[in-house]
Amino acid sequence: MKQKWMLVALALLALVALPLVGCKNDSVSEPVRYTVTFNTNGGSAVDAQTVESGKTATPPPLLTLPERATSLLAGTVMNS
Repeated sequence: MKQKWMLVALALLALVALPLVGCKNDSVSEPVRYTVTFNTNGGSAVDAQTVESGKTATPPPLLTLPERATSLLAGTVMNS
């Protein structure tokens, strides 16, 4: 009688364990990618970037003013 219950227990264990072993997923999925665009509000165009999920986009370079605009700004006097 004890052997009968032992066989039943082993059969139940096999029924539960075999489907779990068969669920292994060996496929490699492609990483999720996003396209990052920049709104320059009418300024110089900035190229879009493709960034993988979890990664950081590279910020666009800072705008440098032409020499003339810089000298005009430097010569501006504030009225008190």
